Amino acid sequence: MFARGVGIAVGVVADIAFGDPRRGHPVALFGSGAAALERRTYSDEVRAGVVHTAGLLVSLGVVTAVIERAGRR
Repeated sequence: MFARGVGIAVGVVADIAFGDPRRGHPVALFGSGAAALERRTYSDEVRAGVVHTAGLLVSLGVVTAVIERAGRR
């Protein structure tokens, strides 16, 4: 719980000090990756959309867990 609070505080201070990056913003990178994956795997079926969305969310969760765990060390 303490590590999460420190992480949020560091993020707020960094955002105030540096603002959003012109290139390489995490949300923009995620969107670009999602669009690239969709271009390669698109199918006009509900099941394909569910798999696409689930895959993106699972990958996001894994990356978040790894970063959070690294921050605890």
